[in-house]
Amino acid sequence: MQPLCCRALHEQSLLKHSHALADEKYDSIFGALDKGAKGGLKKGELAQVIRDRNDEYAFLQDSEFGPFVKQAWADAQPDEEGLVRLDQFVAWYDTLIAHLDSIKQKEEQAEAAKKEEAAAAKASMFSGDGMWDVPLQKLQDALLAAWEKKKTPLLIDTTFDEPGSTSALETFYSYSGHQLLELKKMVVEVNMKKTVTLDQAMEEARSKLILSMKRGYNLVLLLANSAPPLKSKFSSPTHLPYMLVEDQTTLQSVLGVESNWREIDWTKTLIDPVKDEIQYVHKDFNVVVVTKFGLDDYKEFLKEEIPLDSMQHIKVYKTS
Repeated sequence: MQPLCCRALHEQSLLKHSHALADEKYDSIFGALDKGAKGGLKKGELAQVIRDRNDEYAFLQDSEFGPFVKQAWADAQPDEEGLVRLDQFVAWYDTLIAHLDSIKQKEEQAEAAKKEEAAAAKASMFSGDGMWDVPLQKLQDALLAAWEKKKTPLLIDTTFDEPGSTSALETFYSYSGHQLLELKKMVVEVNMKKTVTLDQAMEEARSKLILSMKRGYNLVLLLANSAPPLKSKFSSPTHLPYMLVEDQTTLQSVLGVESNWREIDWTKTLIDPVKDEIQYVHKDFNVVVVTKFGLDDYKEFLKEEIPLDSMQHIKVYKTS
């Protein structure tokens, strides 16, 4: 342990060093502003300090700058020669920095409060098992919240202007890069026009599913204003497992590079690792179902073919 006198001398040395550093800082600022080495700052030179700090902190509007400089000049206490000397500058500058720190702290507190408010609003929007009303801009948040609850999102699309028109949600998905499986179109081509066989339609579905699993896309099942026979006809363990919309827990168990998807029955049945060139199921893969039936009708139309109880029902609307 150092003797008391030695410790006191050491502390005095540190204090002197600290003061020297402080003096160097102020001398540097003061000297850079003191044009002509007058030994003091004119009002315009002091204003430059405020202008520089305002560029950094943006704490003054244009209309506030003049009055602030006027008050600052008075607070800095210029001498009879109209100059603010170094001692006065140091005291005034410290007060200015303290003021700016206070502004910054208040801004940070306001931003933190804003984030807390947004988080609370988000939690409220996605709480409960009933219908969620979600603007199109918040769709991704809603999807993530539904998957976190181990529910498949069922989007009730109300973003169209009139029946039969392309909706804003459909337009969004058409540009999203996700894989879209149009089940109404499949019904028309397979059952009505008979231009495509069921095997061909299911192979197309499988192709989109495998690509989604490899690259982390959403497989978006677009029902439009129809009730396609997904469960009874268009699902298949080898092409489009019904489990994908019915059981999120099982679906999510194969996601990511660490999963043991090769040992799970449904993926072993669906995926040929060599043919499909899959090393793992991408962590971002998942399934979304979209209907354009009205809020009063969709359950009645879809209940036989879509596992409504296993899904998070989400009304999607567009804001003006």
